[in-house]
Amino acid sequence: MRRGTFVHAGIAVGSLASVLVHVRSGFVLAALATVVTALVAASIDRTEHRIPNPVVLSGAGVLALVVPVAGAIDARPGDAVIGALLGALCYAAPLLLLHLASPAGIGFGDVKLGAVIGAGLGAGHVVLAPIALVAACAVGIGRRLVLRRLREPEPFAPPMAAGACLVLLVARPLVDALGFRWFG
Repeated sequence: MRRGTFVHAGIAVGSLASVLVHVRSGFVLAALATVVTALVAASIDRTEHRIPNPVVLSGAGVLALVVPVAGAIDARPGDAVIGALLGALCYAAPLLLLHLASPAGIGFGDVKLGAVIGAGLGAGHVVLAPIALVAACAVGIGRRLVLRRLREPEPFAPPMAAGACLVLLVARPLVDALGFRWFG
């Protein structure tokens, strides 16, 4: 079986799951754009150890278009846009600090992808972005421990995509459990 087959299956399953979980709200647009961008970036990063700017910029452009539309569908256009901006900041800022401290550890492509993932998740609720970052770190560390690759450099986009998909699957109950109000 080709190595890329699992990533392509992840794109299909992640996209389908985000649609099915959020199909009754406008947030489905942002969720779908986020998942597709993250999984395409993960596929490329896994093989090339870089995240191309066109992938990140395409995802950011699509989100810039769909977040206000998703907010309007859910009767909260301002909240969706502000949530997206804060989500981008919450996800990308810690990665930027890590990049500045150790550019070889976290690349700037990861920081840009983090802003896109954070914006997409933040459009649903800003609390989802930092939770997805924590989930990505847990997935990345877990993978390294299981494969016993503690010292080898590994791309971070695949764990970022996995964290985003995991958080999207449980977004509504997670937001409710934390005592926040789901907007969609």
